[in-house]
Amino acid sequence: MSNGYNIMENLNNPTYNPEPTGLFSQFQSKANPNCEVFDETGQYKVHWAKYFKSIENMSSDEIQKRVSLIESKLVEHGATYNLFGDSENKFFQWELDLIPMFLPFQEFQTIQSGLIQRTRLFNMILKDIYSEQDLLKQGLLPPELIFTNPNFIRPSTGIEMPKDGYLIFSATDLCKSSDGTWLATGDTTQTLSGAGFSLENRIILSQVLSSIYHQHKILRIAPYFIKLQEYLTELAFYKREVPSIVLLTPGPSSATYFEHAFLSRYLGYPLVESGDLTVRDNKVYMKTLDGLEPVDIILRWISDDDSDPLALRTRSTDGLSGMIHAAQTQNVIIANPIGTGVIESTAFFSYLPNLCRHLLGEDLIINNINTLWCGDPASLDCVLNGLDQYIIRTSFTKNNAMAIDPETITMANKESLVNKIKLTPYRYVAQEKMSLSTIPTLQEKSLTTKNAICRFYISAIQDGFQVMPGGLVRVADNMTKLLKSKSEQYLSKDIWVLSEGSIKNFSLMGRLKKPLEIRRTGKLPSRVADHLLWLGRYLERAENQIRILRGIFSRLSGEIPFLEIPELPMLLNMAVEKDLIANKEILELENINFFEIQKELRNSIYDSRRPESLISTLHQVQRSAKSVRDRLSIDSWRVLMRLDNIMDIDKNDQWLQMADSNYFINEVLIILSAFSGLAMEGMTRALGWRFMDMGRRIERADYMISIIQCAVARIHENTNAILDTLLEFADSSMTYRSRYRTYLQLAPVMDLLLSDEINPKSLVFQISALSKHVKELPKNGLKKYSTPEEKCLLRMKTAIRLADIQNLCKFDTDGKCEELESLLSEIEKGTKEFAHHVTQHYLSRIPSTQHFMSIFPEGKNEIQTHS
Repeated sequence: MSNGYNIMENLNNPTYNPEPTGLFSQFQSKANPNCEVFDETGQYKVHWAKYFKSIENMSSDEIQKRVSLIESKLVEHGATYNLFGDSENKFFQWELDLIPMFLPFQEFQTIQSGLIQRTRLFNMILKDIYSEQDLLKQGLLPPELIFTNPNFIRPSTGIEMPKDGYLIFSATDLCKSSDGTWLATGDTTQTLSGAGFSLENRIILSQVLSSIYHQHKILRIAPYFIKLQEYLTELAFYKREVPSIVLLTPGPSSATYFEHAFLSRYLGYPLVESGDLTVRDNKVYMKTLDGLEPVDIILRWISDDDSDPLALRTRSTDGLSGMIHAAQTQNVIIANPIGTGVIESTAFFSYLPNLCRHLLGEDLIINNINTLWCGDPASLDCVLNGLDQYIIRTSFTKNNAMAIDPETITMANKESLVNKIKLTPYRYVAQEKMSLSTIPTLQEKSLTTKNAICRFYISAIQDGFQVMPGGLVRVADNMTKLLKSKSEQYLSKDIWVLSEGSIKNFSLMGRLKKPLEIRRTGKLPSRVADHLLWLGRYLERAENQIRILRGIFSRLSGEIPFLEIPELPMLLNMAVEKDLIANKEILELENINFFEIQKELRNSIYDSRRPESLISTLHQVQRSAKSVRDRLSIDSWRVLMRLDNIMDIDKNDQWLQMADSNYFINEVLIILSAFSGLAMEGMTRALGWRFMDMGRRIERADYMISIIQCAVARIHENTNAILDTLLEFADSSMTYRSRYRTYLQLAPVMDLLLSDEINPKSLVFQISALSKHVKELPKNGLKKYSTPEEKCLLRMKTAIRLADIQNLCKFDTDGKCEELESLLSEIEKGTKEFAHHVTQHYLSRIPSTQHFMSIFPEGKNEIQTHS
């Protein structure tokens, strides 16, 4: 296979212009005149020629393999717009184009200068808005632009930032007009939204096109994050060698939770939710199993209006009560400060040129797309008189989600839009339509051209600001679609900035002047411990459900008529005890019907409306795993992501056969077993692993008690069949046969499942493992005496060790093993008591800060700060 690199000597010649063939010759013939690939004469630009020639030498199959590889990597990494809060667990898969957007170094330098200037200007505007408000007094900004803006956070007034750096980071969306001019279409100043996806795009595309990537000498984006880390470290009010920095996320229900977890891992900052933090004496602390740990800097991924329920009287539970006051007293730094979203309004565009000259004494390097704010009477008249020339957007709505082209709507809708604008003109802006340049996009195995908006990221550094030499590109068919909500599904691209010199390697591993103190463990937030505990429980529960279902399937599909299967009543009873079967009437022998059983078993697997169905348990596994994604290894996460593929079946397909269901549960079991193996071999034996394993042990003990009780209750129906099934479901058949051959008796079976301390499935093994874990957990106040959970485990272990197995297995005149049943009941009660003590002692030990709600109806607060 030719790789196309034998022509590189020619490609380095600026006058070289290869004749494209095949896919690219077709593209050249149908590309529009505004395409970024071609120069004024219609010839390929050199950097595009390099790329196309490299790709051109690949066959169609090779290109498609790389497209498929991108898709599979995105799925493996879990790169999604996660609509996790949706009732049907919907999400959009992130999409990345094989063709990057090339940006010459000189062009990037112009963009860099313009964006740094823009950030300096925004910093000065924000400082004035939240302090002296001289711009309002001098008439350079209309009051309506600030005080009707819901992102103006009045409680943030007076917050001081080190170096007056209100914008620690920001992003600006740029489009390129058909004449080659870069114009700003919007700004993001509250969070570093999209940076994680941009980083993901770079990592994947540089792997899929590794030879081309290195051959083109593309500027790396890692230095951007390195310098951001260094700046944050120096920013803390309390000068520590290693300040405590956390990344605050709304949680897995957030539409962009993927990038929160991804950047948390990449930057090395703990990923926390509001429940992990608390404010005490105007200081922010992280709630860990060891107690309260001070927090110096909060890198927030929560919008302004959701950030502080106490100060803002919001019903959102995403924020932290008291956070704004902690920032005002200079006990914590919030990046970016709450209230910076006020500058995101595109209504500012009309005033930025004058403000730049007034505050910086300069003209804007990068102008805005021509924007009229309808709150200005002259601008309003202009818009209404030429409505079809503009795209109408809301001034203040989150993400400027509305973008309407009046030319494309009906007269009735246009009249309604005009009336709305006239009623509240300050709520609307009009952006002039314009012809944009286009870039090539690989779609449906052919090349086409699309309009694009490029998002560039800016951050503060020690001596000013920096711009990431890369970014996130969104492509769409027209300008209106590009200006719509950023949360919609779209195709993305990576930006490759061409270097004029050699490329250096970079590492995000920090450098300290002093030697680090040696540690064996890290701090574990109590919420994370809780999710890990339940992740362990749900993983074990799913495996146990599969063992029961597989046992039933193997018998129903065997040679023995189902009514003659001796252990069938016990099997069905086990399924009912574990809530896999909801219809208990089928337990009555005279009502047993093969098709009813098949229907119930099908529902026990696929019916997501049943909380105890297998599919519901697997959803709980995914929820718990997503909540602690930053704590799981990349390989472990990839294994769990395969559940999405195996679960992507038509659960309503009436023709799903028992063989299909059996295949499904076996595949799920393989995935769960692979994850368990990776966790056992890959996770350090720190607190996180201990809580996950404790969850497994609690769930396994509960399962063992349940199946033993079911077996003992029906053992007289057919002793051999019942005991053989019990050993099968306890995954201990091989061990038993290696000791006792094929002779089945209750006493040795009970010895193996109850008191054998080397059988990893026995009850005493679970209790012993829990005891070891509890001894390693942080002690509250380092008490010298045993904790309640330790006492509980000691009682259970002692009861099992003191039990005489032979006496336990004796039946009375009523055919019952009362001593055995009593012991099992005692262990069952003790297991639940232990789980309760662990929750109370470690997972609920620090109550969450109360979120105060307004006593006024929503939207009718006594003090109205937002319109």
